[in-house]
Amino acid sequence: MAINYHKVELKTIVQICDTLDRIISHSLGPRGSKILLATETGQVIISSDGKTVLRKLQFGHPIARLIIDSMTRTVNFTGDGSKTFILYLSKFFHELLQQEFKSTSHNDCVCAIQKIKFEINSKLASFIKSKIPGSERAISSVTVREILRTSLSNSFQQRIIEHYVTMVNEAVCIHGQDDYLILNNIKCMVDNFDLFCVKVPSLPYSESKTLSPFLIQRRFAVFCQNNLIQYVRFLICLFPITGHPKNVETREIISLTNESSLIRFMDHHHCLLKKFVDMCKRENIQLILCSEQVSDQALQLFELNGISIVHYVPEEDYDWLLSSLKISPCTSIFEKLESNMVHSAKSCKPFILNGRQCVHLELDCQLPLPKMLIVCAPTEGLCNQAFLNLQKSLKTISSFLNSNNQKSLKDDDGNEKFGTEISVIGAGGSFEFLVSEFLSEYSQRESSCSIKLLCKILNTAVLQLPRILFHNNSPTKQLDLKLFLVLLEKISKARHAGKYLGIDRNGQEANLFDNGVLELFEPKIHILLSVLELIQQVLRIDYFVGVKNITQNNENFNEHDV
Repeated sequence: MAINYHKVELKTIVQICDTLDRIISHSLGPRGSKILLATETGQVIISSDGKTVLRKLQFGHPIARLIIDSMTRTVNFTGDGSKTFILYLSKFFHELLQQEFKSTSHNDCVCAIQKIKFEINSKLASFIKSKIPGSERAISSVTVREILRTSLSNSFQQRIIEHYVTMVNEAVCIHGQDDYLILNNIKCMVDNFDLFCVKVPSLPYSESKTLSPFLIQRRFAVFCQNNLIQYVRFLICLFPITGHPKNVETREIISLTNESSLIRFMDHHHCLLKKFVDMCKRENIQLILCSEQVSDQALQLFELNGISIVHYVPEEDYDWLLSSLKISPCTSIFEKLESNMVHSAKSCKPFILNGRQCVHLELDCQLPLPKMLIVCAPTEGLCNQAFLNLQKSLKTISSFLNSNNQKSLKDDDGNEKFGTEISVIGAGGSFEFLVSEFLSEYSQRESSCSIKLLCKILNTAVLQLPRILFHNNSPTKQLDLKLFLVLLEKISKARHAGKYLGIDRNGQEANLFDNGVLELFEPKIHILLSVLELIQQVLRIDYFVGVKNITQNNENFNEHDV
């Protein structure tokens, strides 16, 4: 087989980045368009999430796959920012090609980018905090609400956004909790989002609500209502309650010589079940959650003794209950019940979820837990979209909350408060305008021509985001370059006066920080650093090695020679 070496040219990289840019740029911002995508299998996807769309597309070029893989890893960490990643990257390579960066080798370019990365990583966050007093806030219900509202602004209508924001805020910011408990609730919600967020399609958005944990999406095999009204003692069993211990093969060949042998055999199993049921009765167990099958004979015995049963409980459900409540499971029918195996719940009752029967186990524990989210939408696709958007919004908050940095901060009323630091900034391109100022100041301090030129290129690249945002938010959906330059001039003058403005949903300059349209700036810094890391990686590539099949002419041979 012949080996081909494909030289990597900057023009090819620009073409690939421009293709990705054109796919997702129109979906940026609160008034961005949604993307309609039909896969090879006939599946139709309508989404404004850049990661979802780009992951569904099948790109054959190695550079395109490298870009999408890097973007996916970054977004998996930050929770959001796929479009920001692609816009930065595309404009950087486009400007790099136009500047004809030939006087310096790629190695020198990589070294210059490394110095810029170090400067951004070490000084950009403190630069932003010095420019915007009050950017460090103690986490609170109001701050979480504002960040969520901004994060969801490009996915839903305003009425739906407010409903979802109120619902999520109610779930994680429970009344009377301090900032440390709010932080724990957000992290718990993010780490177990598949459990704490239940999707219910075929219902209007307005039906979405919160529910005290915990919901098990299984039905009662035995339901004894009188014993489950309040203060329910329950047990988790990880074995089939059929008279056989766990992990023992039950496919036995039994030779019974007469009817009395069969009766003794059946009595033996009945005796084992009866002992286990009596033991549960003595310990005042009112509910058993079983991971496997409970035989019909056992169900009858439990029902006679007033013990409710839920079997085939999903593994992720009982794993979470065991770890969160710090209880041990019962693993054998012969095992004696210990105090650390039993826990209590406030109540347990059937719960109908869009026609499906579930079990609502309202936990009674000292551990503060967030409420569960019941997310409703008219179709399954819209329900999945709401699920993903809520997940990435909470993940963005969770990933950059510094629980170890407790200090005196100002709360939402301007009062001093000792709490967890959260660094916020106005949305609408405010971060990019500050980065532009930071790069300009850094470039003036440097004597290296390579660093000066790359700072200029990166400056243009980050300003591409507010430029596209202005285009998408303008009423005519057309980019008037003169109007955009006038807008930049107004924002620049305001910056010199100490006011840092952004672009609102109408394409006008506005103080979004004071208006409560907030976003975390640490994820944006991480995205910017990830883009620079990818640029270095791509510029280091000189050739791709490919394999070419041997031509048919060379494959002709005499069968007798084999």
